[in-house]
Amino acid sequence: MERKKWGRLSIGILFAAVLILIVGAGWQNSSKTKGGVSSSADSKSGKSQQEVAAMPRPGYRAPDFTLHDLNGTAVKLSDLKGKKVLINFWASWCPPCKAETPDLVEMSQKYKDKVAFYGVNLTVTDDEESVRRFVSQYQIQYPILLDQDGRVGTQYQTNAIPMTVTIDQNGMIVDRRDGQLSRAAMEGMIQKLVER
Repeated sequence: MERKKWGRLSIGILFAAVLILIVGAGWQNSSKTKGGVSSSADSKSGKSQQEVAAMPRPGYRAPDFTLHDLNGTAVKLSDLKGKKVLINFWASWCPPCKAETPDLVEMSQKYKDKVAFYGVNLTVTDDEESVRRFVSQYQIQYPILLDQDGRVGTQYQTNAIPMTVTIDQNGMIVDRRDGQLSRAAMEGMIQKLVER
């Protein structure tokens, strides 16, 4: 008799637990989809929709920044909206940066009417005197921006340099390449940007 009572009680508890799980899951789902968009966080990344909107990856808005060039002029990325932009992150001590710079200089001249080229020197790991020598040696005509505290390099997750990003006229990242680009790969990135 006791066994029967215990068996019924166990089944009742199990049934109640399953019911609670089902109701709880349904409530959680409805709160996530209310209004069509999760109001708190992206379930995959754990980031809010606002945070995910700007990331240093293709298909996302380019994170905004303000840096000074070698003449002390402030350049704000969002002020370049309406232009197609190529940004190359580099340092004067970096051998792959040295190797790809002649191609960058050539492409900046070839596409100067279609794309605004900018170099972002990771000055936090470099020094301004070396930067100026580098610019002179390679006859760089496009603006060089100085990331003196490393904030923009961190913002763009530049784990390997050189790193090149192309941004369309709406401020969206079109392409990103980590490491040295061949001339053909660089021109391919630029063509993809120009054709947008």
